[in-house]
Amino acid sequence: MTCRVDTRGGTSTKPYSKEEEEKMAAILQERKEKKEAKKKTLKEEQAAKLKKIEEEMAREKERLKKEEEEKLKEVEEEEEVPPLQRQSGQNSGSSSDEMEKKISEWVANLSLGEEEEVMMYIPKDDQEAAMKAWDAEKDPLRRQALEDQQRMEWKLAMMREKKRRVDAASEAVKELEEVQKLSLKLTPQGAKYFSKIDLKSEYHQIEVHPDDQYKTAFRTRYGHYEFIVMPFGLTNAPATFQRCMNDLFRPWLDRFVVVYLDDILVFSKTLEEHQGHLRQVLEKLREANFKINAKKCDWAKTQVLYLGHVLDGDGVKPKDSKIAAIRDWPTRRTLTELRSFLGLANYYRKFVRNFSTIVAPLCRLLRKETIWKWDKDCTSAMKKLKQALIGYPVLKVVDPSLPFVVTTDASQYGIGAVLQQDDGNGYRPVEFMSARMPSEKVATSTYERELYALRQALDHWKHYLLGRHFKVYSDHETLRWLKTQAKMTPKLTRWAAEIDQYDFELKPVKGNYNVVADALSRRADYFGAIVHYLDIGKDLQQKVREAYVQDPIYSELFKKVKEAPETEPNYRTTEGLLFEKTNVFDRLCIPNSEEIRSLILGECHDTEGHFGWQKTLANLMRAYTWPGMKNDCVEYVRSCKVCQRNKSRTRAPLGLLRPLPIPDQPGDSVSIDFMDTQVKSRHGKSQVMVIFDRFTIDIVALLARTGKN
Repeated sequence: MTCRVDTRGGTSTKPYSKEEEEKMAAILQERKEKKEAKKKTLKEEQAAKLKKIEEEMAREKERLKKEEEEKLKEVEEEEEVPPLQRQSGQNSGSSSDEMEKKISEWVANLSLGEEEEVMMYIPKDDQEAAMKAWDAEKDPLRRQALEDQQRMEWKLAMMREKKRRVDAASEAVKELEEVQKLSLKLTPQGAKYFSKIDLKSEYHQIEVHPDDQYKTAFRTRYGHYEFIVMPFGLTNAPATFQRCMNDLFRPWLDRFVVVYLDDILVFSKTLEEHQGHLRQVLEKLREANFKINAKKCDWAKTQVLYLGHVLDGDGVKPKDSKIAAIRDWPTRRTLTELRSFLGLANYYRKFVRNFSTIVAPLCRLLRKETIWKWDKDCTSAMKKLKQALIGYPVLKVVDPSLPFVVTTDASQYGIGAVLQQDDGNGYRPVEFMSARMPSEKVATSTYERELYALRQALDHWKHYLLGRHFKVYSDHETLRWLKTQAKMTPKLTRWAAEIDQYDFELKPVKGNYNVVADALSRRADYFGAIVHYLDIGKDLQQKVREAYVQDPIYSELFKKVKEAPETEPNYRTTEGLLFEKTNVFDRLCIPNSEEIRSLILGECHDTEGHFGWQKTLANLMRAYTWPGMKNDCVEYVRSCKVCQRNKSRTRAPLGLLRPLPIPDQPGDSVSIDFMDTQVKSRHGKSQVMVIFDRFTIDIVALLARTGKN
């Protein structure tokens, strides 16, 4: 007679009967069928949703096509249509009022909800603690009462915090607004000689009062630190520094000195007079113990660049880089590229004399029955249109008394932005900006591209926008949720910190009305940027090309794709690199090289915050692929010394070791174990079952028939 004995309780258990095994098998089979049915239903629902989205996209594409044809028809009939007014001005008519009403409705529908806004001001720890308290309450009525009470307290806390922030910054911001109105007088009468003085680490030359240094405290892994000099990024820092400069040069302001933050402009009519003015300014800086950056200073120049404008004896001209985005626009090669440029030009047609006459040769190419042929007339029209767009009166000189409007857009290939002001006759551009999307940004999401475009635009026009309120128009409405993100990558966190120092109101606008920034972001010569979207240097790219030869898998695949691309439709080659095509983005195939794969794993794990293998693998799969990538990722993260040294264990602790209770009588506690004596008996047996009574310390050894029994 044999049975299994529970070594802890001493009770015997019987094995499953045949009926019980069949019952368990039936239950498992039923669960499996339900799971398969659920998967099938989910796939059908996803397919239906995808089909519905494709139908909606097709309808939207058809609608946009009809609208584009109507606009081109209007251009051919030479009807002068004023540009879109995003806000009503002094001379706005009924059409602009109607459009303003529509935009207001869009903004109202996309505005941040009250509950979401409250959560922005409440720490995450407090939110989690409150939610745990709500979950612990079993009574639904009492739980609702607790939740309503807590949310009301949070709402009051938000209102108090907002009022505190406004009161703290309003006085300094108002003062800076008045300062800018006086300091940006860029047309000194009769001046022929200019000097520009740049201060070194401007904010760091202002000492923080010892009683206020604790307000600048910040915490790092190395300890607690406080600034003893004024840091960058404080709300009142620009106003404080500007007030210091104004107090220092007050007797000479607007006579021969103009100051804007750390940029000091000295202007004079004659060279001798200019030398005297410079001596006065430099002596005053020495008395105040201010240091200058000699490498960035210009001395006694007849032409100088100041705050984005070129100053000379004839007056003020826009900076060359302002108009480079339009001036260097490449010659049209396709109908789509021509339409993109004409859409940009049509937005400012009100400020271009004889606009329809200039663009007539270009509009002729848009007709359906016309054969595409770029001739001399088209080239001449293109040059005239560029000159009209970058010349007066289209580009206006900055007026600090008028509010600024920044419009941004981003595509897979580039970013575009335009800085505008409304002078009563509609929005006039101050400066255009267009740039190719850097290599490490192309393969990311639309949200990141739009956020990157906003960051670059604000940084580009920092000297205009910092310290004052302005509006930002973007056709990507999810940017308004930036501060409500529960989790953000280190990259997005850095960008958000840089953007947060500006005071602006974000207003979403449909892409159809964002023609200028949209056109700048989709310049034809940016379409080649897709080749360089990987965040690896040229040296590493060359190593990948060389390693393909040593890899038996990718070397053959590379040869097939290069010689007969139709045989491998899921792969492509670009500049000697092999890419795997996916529905979202193409991924670089990494050959079997331990050095290259270790570098890429380090880029996706070490520099991204030492996340676990799942997040590291997700970062890898955005741009790279190779056989066994998951196993390599798991092993790399497991062996990371930084993670082993700094991360805590996520598993439950093993607990303390406890001795077994002392039995009261024989047979209460029996220990059973199997052992192999390594010596066979005459019957060929070597396994023994040992039974040990813990009370009497008696041992019984039974010869086992087989190792399994």
